Amino acid sequence: MAEINLEKVHSLLEKLAEYVMNEVPTNRKVDARFEQVDARFEQVERRFEKIEKELESKADKKDIQLILNGMDAQAKQLDIIRTEQVATNAALQRHEKRITALENKETSYRIRDAEE
Repeated sequence: MAEINLEKVHSLLEKLAEYVMNEVPTNRKVDARFEQVDARFEQVERRFEKIEKELESKADKKDIQLILNGMDAQAKQLDIIRTEQVATNAALQRHEKRITALENKETSYRIRDAEE
């Protein structure tokens, strides 16, 4: 191991002092840099807050899918109702024909003619 003497220590201290004086930033420089970083973080934070507010007001995919599922269910119900309506109208027409045929066959008297 190298021997430590006063000259080597003095030389190392001079190099350290020169480094500290020339290379290490001062407190003012560090403070100024931190102020810049803080200002930038505040800008980023404000932007994130703005984006969060916009996202809160928008529907997400789950909401849209829920709405579409509801619309599909309503369309199915409407299709069922229309099918039942067609069947009911067909049955009603069939019954009217049978009633008319029975009226003509049995009595030759139509109730509809009397009502009009």
